[in-house]
Amino acid sequence: MTGLLSRRYEDIGGFPAFGRMFADFDRMFREMDQRSYPAGLPEVRTRNQEDGYEVSVDLPGLTDADIKVEIHKGVLTISGARKVSAPEGYQSLRRERRGHQFSRSFTLPDEVDVEKVKASMKDGVLNVSLPKRPEVKPRQIAVAQG
Repeated sequence: MTGLLSRRYEDIGGFPAFGRMFADFDRMFREMDQRSYPAGLPEVRTRNQEDGYEVSVDLPGLTDADIKVEIHKGVLTISGARKVSAPEGYQSLRRERRGHQFSRSFTLPDEVDVEKVKASMKDGVLNVSLPKRPEVKPRQIAVAQG
């Protein structure tokens, strides 16, 4: 796509309107490439370790009060909101920060001990620790007659 970025579209086939249209498409795709994450969704990394799973979520500018972590019926949901508010009497010339809400859900494996899940926030990164349960040994069930 870098070849398209330096291309000049003023006179495509002698129709300046087509040139402007192609230039607008190029600008739109350049802006999409510059986003740190698509449509307001934070970047997530997952790791499978011997003693459990680790989920790390990049949430720059958010605090632990802005984030909600919950587990319901084997699904881990991480949600939050970025609020943008200006101080009293402040007038901006250009506003590029936008408030948004996000929610990400992950189906947990059966081996996760949901009672021991812990979450911590440091330097804009949320870490959720999902320890594995001790191996559950098979149990022999006696079959009664009649």
